[in-house]
Amino acid sequence: AQLTLFTLLTGADHQEATPSQLAKGLGYTAMSMGRAIDELAILGLVETKRHGREKRVNLAGQKQEIWENAQALLVSPVRSSHLVRWVCPPPRLNLGGLSALAAHSDLMEAGLQTFAIDGPHWAVFKSDGTVESVATDYEADAQLDVWHYSPAKIEQEDHSFHLSIYAQFKDDPDERVSLAAQSLIEGLWT
Repeated sequence: AQLTLFTLLTGADHQEATPSQLAKGLGYTAMSMGRAIDELAILGLVETKRHGREKRVNLAGQKQEIWENAQALLVSPVRSSHLVRWVCPPPRLNLGGLSALAAHSDLMEAGLQTFAIDGPHWAVFKSDGTVESVATDYEADAQLDVWHYSPAKIEQEDHSFHLSIYAQFKDDPDERVSLAAQSLIEGLWT
């Protein structure tokens, strides 16, 4: 539901979209997308209208207003984090965590490079021996953040990706990190 909301907030071409169009673009089934849209509608963030046999989805107000109403509902996209050592050369992966935040803000990156993956990729990496889990930063080559949704479905320069990173770090206890997260969304709604 959160990725669907981010897509609707950041995409001009998604006004009056059908659930099946959104599902196809984000790689979900129509049934999953229908549930996400129903959840967003119950929260008052989107509204649906019938046009003949098709259901159309729109934001339930101006983007700035919807964004403000959604703030308390945002959750980090990260389901789990794992320190890993590469056993095989890694495939090309999306940056995640502090690495992504540093790449899109003035924050200086420190420590391990972090990548964002989804659950199915994490399962493949573990089963095919691409990675080996390790206990400490000292032993690790990278940190893998496993997201609730696929970070590969959104481009790193896409505002939906920026909103996802913002959701991860908006309440970070390190003020430098939370301010860098805030900088990702400055001017987005004006």
